[in-house]
Amino acid sequence: MRYPELFHGGVPGLDMGDQLMPPNKSGTTATTQRYALPNSAARQPGWVYLTPDPEIAAAYAAMYPDGGLYMVKPLGPLQPDPMSPEPGLMWRCRAARVLVPVIQCVTLRSQPHLIEQALEAFRTGDVSDTDRKIAHILAECPWLRPAGWDPALFNANV
Repeated sequence: MRYPELFHGGVPGLDMGDQLMPPNKSGTTATTQRYALPNSAARQPGWVYLTPDPEIAAAYAAMYPDGGLYMVKPLGPLQPDPMSPEPGLMWRCRAARVLVPVIQCVTLRSQPHLIEQALEAFRTGDVSDTDRKIAHILAECPWLRPAGWDPALFNANV
């Protein structure tokens, strides 16, 4: 089966050909689970999550200390992520291989538009799980907040 270009944002330092394993196999503690909502797919450590949207993958990479953005190939069956906000946007598999390291170090500072998108989402009420996670990071790291960030906008129950 031919897959579209797929991206993964996460643990830093991977190179071409490296294998991505889920946290329950790799033993990594560098995950976005601490930003996950209770029923979020990020709480399922047996999967590697992929997306055809590099912006989404970059948002996840930015949640790690110096996370990486990778173009990847799934190893084995690819399944739709049941938590995906729209069909075809988020996928999961049991393992993947790095084809190309796209950005070695993604931070919220290097991707300020991600913060601006989260801010706009809270202003309009169109808040995604990723926006909530970015808001959690900004609550913990006030030095990353852009001008106009209002902590009162953030409500974990939105």
